[in-house]
Amino acid sequence: MNKPTPLDIHSTAERHIIDFRKWGWKDIVVLGKYHYKQTRAALDVHAHRDMLEICFCSKGEQVYKVAGQLHKVKGGDLFVTYPGELHGTGEFPEEKGEMYWIIINIAAMGKAKRFLQFDGQLAAEWKRQLLQLPRHFKGNIRLKNTLDQVFHHYAQHAGLLDHIRVQHLLADLLLAIINGSQSAGVRKIEARMEKID
Repeated sequence: MNKPTPLDIHSTAERHIIDFRKWGWKDIVVLGKYHYKQTRAALDVHAHRDMLEICFCSKGEQVYKVAGQLHKVKGGDLFVTYPGELHGTGEFPEEKGEMYWIIINIAAMGKAKRFLQFDGQLAAEWKRQLLQLPRHFKGNIRLKNTLDQVFHHYAQHAGLLDHIRVQHLLADLLLAIINGSQSAGVRKIEARMEKID
């Protein structure tokens, strides 16, 4: 098992990160977003033990390296790294564009037998579905609207109703991701892996 990397929860003017552990959540841990207007240094190789990471590129493109394999992620694409996998951008910089990422603690889902507001067999089915997501597939640009609503309602933090809204938005988001990965009409990028020099 690869050594886990501490979760980056540092926000800047161009990078906003929500740490849901502040709400006492143990399943969905972090939601992040960056909007870079210029390239940044390469993302160092790292791993998240017991955690699944789903990235959604809403604008621009980015190269990721996982297990020595390069993947070119473009606007509208979803990219998944599984628990314990070493990943980063290799020798490539973090490019201009907009990227969202969500980190889910798969181990916590199993121990608590709970995910968001779902218990027992429903929580187990969430876990099963999330762990069988393909590595790289086409998403839907409407995901951006849902993600932006999560950031909006988290920032409101006006009370329990915003907490409920955020839970439901995240459930809707993950269902849309799962459905998109299973749609017969979706172009599976993994099936035609792009070669990058």
